[in-house]
Amino acid sequence: GIMTVEGPLSFDVPPNGTDIDLDIEEIDFEMDDEMLEEVVLFLDLINEFEFGVAVSVYAASDSNFLGTVAEDILFSIEIFPDSTHTDSIFLDNDKIELFNGDILFVKTDVSMLGNKDNVGNPIPSSVLTTDYLNLILYGRFEILVDPTEED
Repeated sequence: GIMTVEGPLSFDVPPNGTDIDLDIEEIDFEMDDEMLEEVVLFLDLINEFEFGVAVSVYAASDSNFLGTVAEDILFSIEIFPDSTHTDSIFLDNDKIELFNGDILFVKTDVSMLGNKDNVGNPIPSSVLTTDYLNLILYGRFEILVDPTEED
């Protein structure tokens, strides 16, 4: 027969946090920034872990710019342990210009934020097989279809 034993995993997250490495996403599109009127990003985040997370989303027109001063931060947010968060972010004109061109590269940085006791010492966090972090990022684009007619 087969016997399976499952139990919680307990570990310390360093006080300065621990980064989770995610792949760079490539978004293909063709859009003229003069026709793009408004961009709103929507964020739905569910954190089932006993520790908090910090999420930063960066964008650049070239993947080589990510991790340099040439990248642009779209937004940054900290999420508490065992919580959900929904938000919308309106992009200003400087951020909208990032969508000019054929490709946009997006990098999401996620850092685990350790728990501390009332004195400030790190305390262990337990992770169960049912715990998860779910981040959904989507957008709404308002586009001027016929640039010769503004109504």
